[in-house]
Amino acid sequence: MENLEEDSLYPTLLNALITGGLEPIAQAAFDYLKHPFILVDAEYNRLVQIPNEPIGDMIWDSIWENDGVPLNLLQLFSDEHLLQKNYNSNKSFFANWGSLEKCPRILSNISVKNSIVGYTATLYLHDACTEHDLAAIDLISQVFAIEFQRQNLHVTEVHTMWALFLTNLFEGKIKNHKDLAQWELYTKHSLNRDFCVVAAQPYKGTSEQSSLPYIRKSIESFYPLLHPVISDEYLYFLLSDISSNHSYESELKSLVANLADYNLHIGVSYRFSDVLDIGIYKDQATLAVANGSSSADPSHVYFYQDCALGEFFLGASEHMHKQNYLHPAIHELRDYDKEKNTDYLHTLSVYILSMCNASETLKQLHIHRNTLPYRLRAIEKIANLDLNDARTCAHLLCSFYLLQYAE
Repeated sequence: MENLEEDSLYPTLLNALITGGLEPIAQAAFDYLKHPFILVDAEYNRLVQIPNEPIGDMIWDSIWENDGVPLNLLQLFSDEHLLQKNYNSNKSFFANWGSLEKCPRILSNISVKNSIVGYTATLYLHDACTEHDLAAIDLISQVFAIEFQRQNLHVTEVHTMWALFLTNLFEGKIKNHKDLAQWELYTKHSLNRDFCVVAAQPYKGTSEQSSLPYIRKSIESFYPLLHPVISDEYLYFLLSDISSNHSYESELKSLVANLADYNLHIGVSYRFSDVLDIGIYKDQATLAVANGSSSADPSHVYFYQDCALGEFFLGASEHMHKQNYLHPAIHELRDYDKEKNTDYLHTLSVYILSMCNASETLKQLHIHRNTLPYRLRAIEKIANLDLNDARTCAHLLCSFYLLQYAE
């Protein structure tokens, strides 16, 4: 194999460096390798593409049309472990699997001061890749690194990778803390503890789901790192570093104020500490929107804490026959009231749902304070109850809640 020092690559690259700029270096690489060549920055924005035209390769043409690698392609490359390998490789490598099987390419990264600032791809439509080609790409990448540093192009915010990270996070594709740590390297951003998920959905009758991409773009203009993720007709946000020493509702005021102009129903999850649990809290925020938007509440911000109990009891009632979760006293008192024209079941319901608070029960029933003890004794006798028994009261409490949410 001919040494690189002995062929034309060294003087060609030296002349490109003297000329200055990324394009002369890319052109030198193309002239030497005779293969389509592309350079993107760390955000996967297209910097140079030679030839600067479609060539019939789906990936190449998509990058050319979008002026960079679109998010759906980055997701595909991530699923095929191409992003990970390219990020972690110290040298260029030949990729011929997955989406690159029919049109392989040499991939390499460009590093300045141990920070990746860009990537190259050299397409091999017909010819075989050689060790000489790989060595040439390594040298070309080093020359690009010199030019990046000379132009001070190595300072970049990796918003594209951050967007991809959040999409993967919300879709449950990041499974463990090892993967999470790797993504933090990709994005150059560490997540602080204490999170909540916010879900947003347009009001029915507005511009509906077609407005979601527009809303996402607008939100990103004043919250660059928030990056809403569109999934299942919702916009999802991950808020981090939520203060743990007070209610995080106040932390949401700025976001909610900016979302208010877009006619959105907004749901907020509980606070949580492990970001890998995001799927649970994504569901909470979604349920908060669904419950709130279907209620008579005129507010457009709904908290899962306000509907959690209903979700719990609704789930139980859907999987159990009513006779299995209702305390038998409820049927007995209902029949007795119907026969004797009394109101014992309602009295018991108010008493139990007020957590056996006599003062609150008297206030709600508008009865004399001596009437309540009489009614409770009658209820105990009719239904064979002991209202001093904690388990009995707990069963009755669950039964009355289940009746509220099931009927």
